[in-house]
Amino acid sequence: MCAMEKVLIVDDERQLRELLAKMVALEGFEVSQADSCRAAMSQIRRATPDIVICDVKLLGNFKKSIRKKKRVCRTSLLNLAS
Repeated sequence: MCAMEKVLIVDDERQLRELLAKMVALEGFEVSQADSCRAAMSQIRRATPDIVICDVKLLGNFKKSIRKKKRVCRTSLLNLAS
């Protein structure tokens, strides 16, 4: 049995983040959410996601933070413009 891929959704707009999380979960992914770069990095320390979907407004700070974490080098990063 294959492990479920983990997706982290990073967006400061709660309604959009929750809607996207529901849609992604319906496709069979394990989904976690963060409303800031700091919250996202905290979650990444606990469990490295396979995919990060990040609001483009938060992307600059997030990319700076994520580059410092070598264990997330295989994580795919998708930009979301709302």
